[in-house]
Amino acid sequence: MKSTKIITLVVASVLVAGFISGYVASHVNAENGDEVVLYHDFDEGDTWTYTIDEGDWEEMSVTFTVEDEDATYDGHDVSKMSIDMDVDDHEDEHGNEFRDMSGSGTAYENKDFEYVEMEMTGEMSPAEEEEWQDISIETEEKIEVIEGSYPEEAEIGETFEVTREIESTSTTQVGDEEWDDESEETEEREYTIEGKETVTVEAGEFEDCVHISWSTEDENGEIWYSSEVKRHVRQETYDEDGEITSEIELRDYEVEEDDDDVIPGFTSILLLSAAVIATAIYYKRNR
Repeated sequence: MKSTKIITLVVASVLVAGFISGYVASHVNAENGDEVVLYHDFDEGDTWTYTIDEGDWEEMSVTFTVEDEDATYDGHDVSKMSIDMDVDDHEDEHGNEFRDMSGSGTAYENKDFEYVEMEMTGEMSPAEEEEWQDISIETEEKIEVIEGSYPEEAEIGETFEVTREIESTSTTQVGDEEWDDESEETEEREYTIEGKETVTVEAGEFEDCVHISWSTEDENGEIWYSSEVKRHVRQETYDEDGEITSEIELRDYEVEEDDDDVIPGFTSILLLSAAVIATAIYYKRNR
């Protein structure tokens, strides 16, 4: 089984509802037809740290820092961000053990385009083996809206659709064994502006978060965006059976103040975690 397909499926999702520090959301006074702002340009130095829960995995954290708010990549006007990621030592459901896992990379994004390149290194002890081996994972992913566009403003109750093209490549090496994967797919995604809520997460309480639900053929999720944070404070993703697949929550942030909400892609949070999960599944099914 190719790991890239798993990477694409997980990365294309935006994470799930949960419990990491006690999630609370309450509705505020907002009605259908009320207008909300859905896009904001970042400022240099803006920083966000998130906690990720991937089910059977131990806690991961990822930090994004805006290095250039007016960059250009592949003909797109984008924000350039550095990415730093750490994964707690753990054993997964297949018996593979991981330790000292960390990663870094770069993301280029605007509301309709995202490109991410990352590398993660650490040590892995495959199931039923006692020897620890070095592991390295290099990944690249591009997600581009090819039909429709994320609106900069919308009304509560409004629904819109976009078609996204997703391209992924990865190179994984465990000890002396190395393999490459590539994947391409087109995904139709529908969004609905549900309303505004007050949300409490690890980083604090945030009022007037825009609550957005989304769905594809295989999964669905929910997103809460905060004008104070200039990004989401929580994301939830479910599989086609309604089961939680992953979750993400804001741990800390430092941003230049602004009055707008935001709806960027933010795919890069899951890129490295998905790659490591894919490696574990590869060993489970191919050894």
